[in-house]
Amino acid sequence: MEGPPTSIAKLEGFYNPTIWYKFSHMANATKSVNLGQGFPDWEPPKFFQDNVDKYFTNDAYYQYTRNTGDVKLVESIARNYEKSYKRKINPMTEIVVGAGAVNVLFVALTALVYPGDEVIILEPFYDCYLPQVQFNGGKVVGVPMNPPKKRSKSEYKKITNDLKDDWTVDFDLLEKAFNKNTKILLLNTPNNPTGKIFTYEELHKFIKILEKFPKVILIMDEVYEFMIGTQYKEVPRMASIPEMWERTLTIHSAGKIFSATGIRIGWAIGPNYLIRQVIAQFQFSTFCISQPMQNTIADCLDEANKPYMGYENYYMWLTNHYNNLRNHFLENLALRENIDIDLFCPEGSYFIIADISKHNPETKHFLVEDENDKSLIYHKDFKFLLNLCHDYKVVAIPCSPFYTEEHKHIGENFIRFAFCKEIKTMDKAFENLSRDVTKF
Repeated sequence: MEGPPTSIAKLEGFYNPTIWYKFSHMANATKSVNLGQGFPDWEPPKFFQDNVDKYFTNDAYYQYTRNTGDVKLVESIARNYEKSYKRKINPMTEIVVGAGAVNVLFVALTALVYPGDEVIILEPFYDCYLPQVQFNGGKVVGVPMNPPKKRSKSEYKKITNDLKDDWTVDFDLLEKAFNKNTKILLLNTPNNPTGKIFTYEELHKFIKILEKFPKVILIMDEVYEFMIGTQYKEVPRMASIPEMWERTLTIHSAGKIFSATGIRIGWAIGPNYLIRQVIAQFQFSTFCISQPMQNTIADCLDEANKPYMGYENYYMWLTNHYNNLRNHFLENLALRENIDIDLFCPEGSYFIIADISKHNPETKHFLVEDENDKSLIYHKDFKFLLNLCHDYKVVAIPCSPFYTEEHKHIGENFIRFAFCKEIKTMDKAFENLSRDVTKF
């Protein structure tokens, strides 16, 4: 059979399901505990559910809304972010609301990336970045971050909240990646999958490079903005630095904030000339989002600043909640002597990276989609996790898909666990990992 017509060749290589589908499918097929995909398994806060009940009624408005964000929501976003952005935000011209952060990012990249443009991304990165750039004829230039030094497992048996294992940026290597074709620098903080948070000192190092390339646009993916270590009061924001506002588009996610990843509400904040580009693309694709859900998020952003569960506000509770989950996960995983992996303690997000470089796993199992093709050659991380899934009934995510092709050999030494799970879910996984199964 002949290949696809040239007109759709840009989709070649992206027909297969994503790793999220593949490993969630494996979790279901093998009845494993899913510590792979990053969705919380607890209910959103009560005030979220109360607002859903309030707005999804017979009196709800189910028709088209203002296509770039209902007025109630964009005004709430502006009001709630002005303090951390350290400026007045015009809700009508400096915000656009989309169907989740992935949609907002895709629309932004579609609006800004042209064939031949290059987008620099630090590795490892969330896997959607690569195809979204390539769909638009752009090229991703990956710059690997340096992993932290390995710790003794005993150090994780009693974790303090200020513990962190810091992935570092080689700024000289990063600067060499820039050239006349560079269109965008895309940064994710807190980072998925490493949990890295860029400090203001590091942000100013990025700025020193960007000063030499004045036409480069900065996209900040800050969807994990409230999943941060207790040493931070808030995530350091590039757009809050006065000279960077005009060059920065920042992406946010209501689903991440309110532990409701399926609601698909996200937004971008930035200067009008960038938001205008995103709107031009958005109005001919998604067009608008459900008004009842927009109204829900508008009220929830205000409610989140009120006292919650014994804390000054919901965000403080959320930070503490995730730090407790992180600590429980690390302390217990470090005790599993029959799964010998090195763990890194994240500063933020809700993921933990493990180093499996000491292992050389055999290909004993295949993904459900690949079972009819035993000739496939998997990266080390895939083989390790398929064995983990079948032998221990625990699913995590391989990190080689979070690297460009040039650097996948680095990524295959890492796997990613999600700890946005209830204690009982984690404990079931730890129970499975204590099975008397041959060591890796």
